[in-house]
Amino acid sequence: MQESISREQGDINQSPLRQAYHDRLDAATKQLIEDDASIFLHQALSTPVMNVLSKTEGPYIYDLQGRAYLDLHGNGVHNAGFSNPYVTEKVLAQLQQSLAFTPRRYTNAPAINLAKKLIEITPAGLDRVLFCPGGSEAIEMAVMLAKQITGKWKTLSFWDSYHGTGFQSAALGGEEHFSNGQGPMVPGAFHVEFPNYYRNPWGLTNTDDIDAEYLRQIKVILQRNPDMAALVGEPISATPVVPSVNYWVEVQALCKQYNMFLIFDEIIEGFGRTGKLFACEHFVTPDVLVLGKTLGGGLMPFAGASGQLPAGTIKSPSGSLPHHWKCGRQRFASGD
Repeated sequence: MQESISREQGDINQSPLRQAYHDRLDAATKQLIEDDASIFLHQALSTPVMNVLSKTEGPYIYDLQGRAYLDLHGNGVHNAGFSNPYVTEKVLAQLQQSLAFTPRRYTNAPAINLAKKLIEITPAGLDRVLFCPGGSEAIEMAVMLAKQITGKWKTLSFWDSYHGTGFQSAALGGEEHFSNGQGPMVPGAFHVEFPNYYRNPWGLTNTDDIDAEYLRQIKVILQRNPDMAALVGEPISATPVVPSVNYWVEVQALCKQYNMFLIFDEIIEGFGRTGKLFACEHFVTPDVLVLGKTLGGGLMPFAGASGQLPAGTIKSPSGSLPHHWKCGRQRFASGD
């Protein structure tokens, strides 16, 4: 194996020590790893496979020999732990009610109850909800909502951010790994630097001075692009960086000044990972809050967006969002 350690997000150690680890695996595990390599289309950040799991439970993953490993990553999905008994019980109960799918133009009580619960626990004012299969789609929904309501089309987001792998969500993201080789992405995607209070290019140490320089980048772009529909960012960067309260207060003021949406992506940070139920509660309430990963309880891909939507503000002839997501009410991911 190559004697190096990749600096790319998600890739693993490829040093001789990693090779020695692989050499110690038993024959059954090695065979399954070979089968996996020959059958699946592998993604760069998930390759090579390290081991084979027999089960996942609580905070632990188990190999074929029953050895337990404390999982400190969990893909940002397992806030409730792997195979959480309560979550499993509620999903099974919903499936047994023969209501796992609701056709278009119908609704059902579990989906309504889940939406009501989300409105109850998210910050005040976020009172309209739409669900979808995954985070990329939820980001696309949020941006589409901003475009429909503002009548504008450009977006502003942050370098080194990740918002998904769809063409709109990857255009928003600031990592070249997810757009290289894809050709033209969705046009009108502008980027600025996320605040860095430890290693900023100006050598500044005063928080207000640092905020002013990063805010200046946003102001320059907005002054020259009046057709900006939304600013999309994580309230606390997953890299991680924690901005000042003042930074987000000023960003929200700029969004209001330029009649654009502030969209917070809390697919990673949401549901208690920052000491509050939602990271935005440390700062300001966005126009749209995007959630995912943990929203599915670690059992299924599930995401959604919760937003503020004054009546009569969508620019389409029907007064509704264009129909792109076929699971807005179809999920069985709700429970008591």
